[in-house]
Amino acid sequence: MDDILSHIEDKYEYKKFLDANAWSTYLKTSTEALERTNFSIDILLLSEINIRQAELPLYCIDGYDMHGFTIENRRGGGLLVYSKNELRLQTVNPQSCGLEILHSQFKSSDTTIRIITVYKPPNTNKLRCIQELSVLIKQIPEYEDSLLQVI
Repeated sequence: MDDILSHIEDKYEYKKFLDANAWSTYLKTSTEALERTNFSIDILLLSEINIRQAELPLYCIDGYDMHGFTIENRRGGGLLVYSKNELRLQTVNPQSCGLEILHSQFKSSDTTIRIITVYKPPNTNKLRCIQELSVLIKQIPEYEDSLLQVI
């Protein structure tokens, strides 16, 4: 067993993730979430951020890149991903009819790691959401590591 674990540790760089739903947590700000971890989190995923696109610059955090998806015509919903600057996270924005999707990826050693954060608004058709997720998952190359977060 120790041999297996040492092989895994040699192959992969560990990254620390924190996932929080802004509506259902007591975290007042993204900065507070990171401060609680002494800024040791590599990637912070927030859902239901409830801010407008024009407000995103107000939520920048030193040392972190920010990628956001907001609802333009109303308040509510939205996704926000913070990643440490050195990760050079890139967003890939797939088309979606009902889901809020923030699809990001970064290189870690010799592997591309994808982080796909999906929020299903309450009034979205469940069957349609499953179909959209199925299409999205099929687009991910099998050789890549992925973290799929559905909220």
